[in-house]
Amino acid sequence: MIRFNSQPALNISFVGFGQGGCRMVDVFASFKTTDGQPCYKTYGLNSNRNDFMELKNIPQGNLVSLDLNGFGKDPSEAIDILSMHEPSQHKISNLVDAFYNKEDDLIVFCAAMGGGTGTSTVVKTLETYIEKHVNPQIDFVLNKMLEREKISQEQFNSLPLDQKNIARVRAMDTAYKLNRIKKVGIIATIPVRSDGPNTLEQVNKFTNYLWQLAKNPLKGIAFITFPDNQKFYDDWYKSKDVLKQKNYRDFANVQTAEVIHELNLGTNMGGTDVTFDPKDFRKVILEGEGCLNINRLSVNSSKITSSRDMYELLNTSFRGSLLHAPIVLQELDDEESQQLVHQKVFNVGLLSVTNDDLKDIGSSYLDEVKETISSNLYLNGSIFTGNVNLSKTAFQTVAYTFYKTLGLPERLSKGLVEELNQYREQKGSVQFKTDNIQEAAAISNDRNFDDIKEVSLNGSLGTGLSFLNPTTPTEITDEENNSKQSLGSASNDLSWLKDW
Repeated sequence: MIRFNSQPALNISFVGFGQGGCRMVDVFASFKTTDGQPCYKTYGLNSNRNDFMELKNIPQGNLVSLDLNGFGKDPSEAIDILSMHEPSQHKISNLVDAFYNKEDDLIVFCAAMGGGTGTSTVVKTLETYIEKHVNPQIDFVLNKMLEREKISQEQFNSLPLDQKNIARVRAMDTAYKLNRIKKVGIIATIPVRSDGPNTLEQVNKFTNYLWQLAKNPLKGIAFITFPDNQKFYDDWYKSKDVLKQKNYRDFANVQTAEVIHELNLGTNMGGTDVTFDPKDFRKVILEGEGCLNINRLSVNSSKITSSRDMYELLNTSFRGSLLHAPIVLQELDDEESQQLVHQKVFNVGLLSVTNDDLKDIGSSYLDEVKETISSNLYLNGSIFTGNVNLSKTAFQTVAYTFYKTLGLPERLSKGLVEELNQYREQKGSVQFKTDNIQEAAAISNDRNFDDIKEVSLNGSLGTGLSFLNPTTPTEITDEENNSKQSLGSASNDLSWLKDW
């Protein structure tokens, strides 16, 4: 990890859910400031108190157990158990109040989506947070705006949906600028293929639900990112003999936590003619919605001999990803038309780290990479650049690139479904055999065994009665589903909001 001698650009609290999420947050809890204090406030939530035993850095007073002895690998069932278990609801509500504070710029939820506890509790806690600390602030500011313009609630309710959505988003943006809303970031890791079809099916459902929330500008979600444990497993396996981490899970947690921490410190450094302003870092991380893509590439400084080498390093970094497969930002709509379709990209950050040996190269490569990116992207924001000099003791030259987009890594957008289909095809081609124990002659008796039989509802607790209700708990309502498209509609009827 690169040691930046600076304070964090953003004040962040990290909250872990389940074993995977808590172990990741435990890495964040190990980072210390120059005076030995923790860089971040950290918390953990799990269903079983014994699962906290391996954690070393999160304060014991910030660990909350639901004392439900685990949920296995069935988050659908866990969701309904949590919804019906009042002590758990109370603990989640208290945890939300504990980590919400005025000093933070951002709160980050961390969960591994392969199990029952992390997947279900991150969803329930996010819903609780939105209900307690986002929706009331939007309503408060919106009512103030309506009062100012002398528009009654009845008049507002009679407006078309797209106009009401525009007003709500303006209220959301105003509440955020007034520091009344603290946005949430989500780190949701997706599992390896070998976890099997049942896990992948649940992950597909719950990641889709989180993605729908993350794209909705009324939910107060700064970003979501989906580190891919399959990628980390492949990377770890290739180098496991020389790595400190003895399993891919710890490797994944360290890689994810370190790169986010490095960016949070590296964007708050001075000392060169082109510095990355921490306010610019805030824009990249906190403004807009979507998937946060981060990459970090490093090479030995002896291989950098010109500005062109730095250009290539940054440009290559931008096209890749450290946490998952690259996100395709441009592709052909179809072979016939040769029409390019683009993913919308919000603010972009480019940060290089060099040493004294490269001071004669200058910083023109940053402008050149910026020009290349801006000319090839559908950019809905700005590109921010910076360079940090770490003296001769640093022999690595590093390129960081990061941005938010409405695109997703391919394994999440298509791959999980393809993997499930492969499992189903394989299962359909396999013949199964069930062995039986040969029965001895039965001894006659007068007992009636006809009523001893297994009966159950179809599906789990989470879906057992869904056939009675066409709207399932995770279905997106028409209003939310249409929200994003309607938000772009112009409306002269809302000219009274122009000052906001």
